[in-house]
Amino acid sequence: MAEQDYNVWLGKRIREIMAEKKVKVRGFAKEIDLGRMTLERILDGRYATAEELEKIAGGLGIAVERLKRTDVADLEKEYADQLDNNQLGQRGVQIAEQLAEAAIGRTEKRDALTKLGTAHYLLRNLDLAQDLWERAYLLIKDTADHDLLFRTINNLLVIYLERHNYMALQALLDEVEPIFGEEELYPHGVIAHCRGQIASLARDYTLTRTHFLKSLDSYRQIGHDAGVGRVLNNLGSDEYLQGNYEAAISYLEEAREYWLKDSLHLRAVGLKQLAQAYLKAGRRAEALGIADELLPAVSKLDAEQPGVWGVRVLDLMMIRAEVNGDIRPVVTYLGNADAPELRCMIADRLTDFYLQKGDSQQALVYYRIVKASLPAESNDFKRERWFSHF
Repeated sequence: MAEQDYNVWLGKRIREIMAEKKVKVRGFAKEIDLGRMTLERILDGRYATAEELEKIAGGLGIAVERLKRTDVADLEKEYADQLDNNQLGQRGVQIAEQLAEAAIGRTEKRDALTKLGTAHYLLRNLDLAQDLWERAYLLIKDTADHDLLFRTINNLLVIYLERHNYMALQALLDEVEPIFGEEELYPHGVIAHCRGQIASLARDYTLTRTHFLKSLDSYRQIGHDAGVGRVLNNLGSDEYLQGNYEAAISYLEEAREYWLKDSLHLRAVGLKQLAQAYLKAGRRAEALGIADELLPAVSKLDAEQPGVWGVRVLDLMMIRAEVNGDIRPVVTYLGNADAPELRCMIADRLTDFYLQKGDSQQALVYYRIVKASLPAESNDFKRERWFSHF
């Protein structure tokens, strides 16, 4: 952080702690023997000497290290390192709880709640994650720092979409959209993207397209490649759902150049959709080419991280089977699968496969495996989906 930016940050932090402790500038300046104008300039971002910081921290009843947040720097670095390496786990919860306990001032409290929410989100404690992120938003919803505001609401947009909480999502979008100026293209791109996803779920494809194209324009103006790729993918998916397979292919092929910059997981999701569009359009060789391209890398990751990549392996195997008619690799994959939800998904796809072939006897074999494997809690998968065949 540049020195001037740091001074502004520190002035804002002092102001927040004073507000939390209900301390007024005039009385506080007198109490700590510091000129009122001097204190006001520090609050506005003027460099504070070591002596001035000692007076301010002492008057607030905290150490200088607490004022500057250097006392938690090691914890924050450990958290960031573990998050970057996908190793947050329960240790991330412990770190964030320590940060929350130490936090003073609404921005630091917001930061700690956000970290704690993220740790619980990654552990799939979604109720707790949502509650923590909502509390973080309430702390700073009236802030003039739009970057901080957007980073805070973005977590809520993610979890509301994931949990299909569309009423809460719509209410949040309506509340925050007027806050951002027309020049703040990234927030408007994300908001339009979310509105498009809501409209898509309602099968209002005209409104969906309007929102997605608005989002696409915002992302393109700021060169946000990941956003461009996601919106193109959504446009392609909606064309696919309407049976416009060549239009879907056009969007998805354009999106493909952006997927190449993404993680393998996101690339696999997008390419699977493109392969399915190729199949529906009768372009079977191109669909098979995608499956052959991705399956070795995805299978390797599935072996290294069981349960994480299973659905992607299954998608690609089913594309191969639909092209070449050989379902045996999928049957073998079912035999090697241990996780109940993965077994359900594989058996369900095999049930569909044999029903489409007109082999109801073989379909019933795999349907019974679905019923036997169905977990008590099926997470994001719909239990009723597995009881829809017979």
